Amino acid sequence: MNPCCCPPASPNETSFTCPGENNRGKLVQLMTLKSLLTPPALERLEPQGDYRFCDAPNCPVVYFSNQGNTFTAEDLKAWFKLGFQF
Repeated sequence: MNPCCCPPASPNETSFTCPGENNRGKLVQLMTLKSLLTPPALERLEPQGDYRFCDAPNCPVVYFSNQGNTFTAEDLKAWFKLGFQF
């Protein structure tokens, strides 16, 4: 397709990747993080950020933001990533 016909990509869609695996991850809503994070992790949550889920099984990062914020398994109330499949 001719590039001039395509709208430019949103900075939120392309400008950040998982710091552990360098993949784009899957976009998640803030409500998801609020329900899964422990109270200490919630204190670090930036409500203005765009967050993504890293589904790489061996990556220590579970959620990451376009502002550089990351959350690991220790920050979650429950853990399911290792061996989990969509």
